[in-house]
Amino acid sequence: MQLIGIDITEEGFPASQVSANATPSIEVLELMQLVRSVPEVHVRKVFRSLPMQELPRFSGAVMENAAAKALLANFAEENEALRQAFFPDDAQLFDTADQDGPEPALAQSAFTDKQRAIVGALLRAAAKRAAQP
Repeated sequence: MQLIGIDITEEGFPASQVSANATPSIEVLELMQLVRSVPEVHVRKVFRSLPMQELPRFSGAVMENAAAKALLANFAEENEALRQAFFPDDAQLFDTADQDGPEPALAQSAFTDKQRAIVGALLRAAAKRAAQP
């Protein structure tokens, strides 16, 4: 397989690579929210054109353990139905042991409100200018 460019591990699996669908950093996500607020801009097209492999990746958690448990509890019946239908030999659909441990470090944006306002104004001005002939 190496002849065609695929590295295989000793276990017979392709070597792990950077996730093709890695989540961008909290700052990138926050900036995309600002882009979304500009009516002249198609946010999905902008997001898809970003060079994700060059941008920082998300690190940290998005919620505390109690909030994560509460969220999963909302889908407990549906998750159990999925487990029974597709993974009947597994004890549970999702491993939730991490929610019983120490609280995770929550992802925090590095932007101040003033910086958000400046970037938002720049995006709106750029969009208006780009729309003019």
